[in-house]
Amino acid sequence: MTSFILDAAYQEAQRALTGQHIYMLDDEQWAAFLEALDAPVSDNPRLRNLLQSPTVLD
Repeated sequence: MTSFILDAAYQEAQRALTGQHIYMLDDEQWAAFLEALDAPVSDNPRLRNLLQSPTVLD
């Protein structure tokens, strides 16, 4: 492979991985995380209103 191809592949890999994070949780933290994901959604009138309002694309 040429250095150009390797450099291009390296740059593309960096771009693809930007913003990705790894979070390490112990069993207790993992259980709390799953519990939060499974919890029912609380009513948020402002968010509901926002999502029901017309957008610039409408």
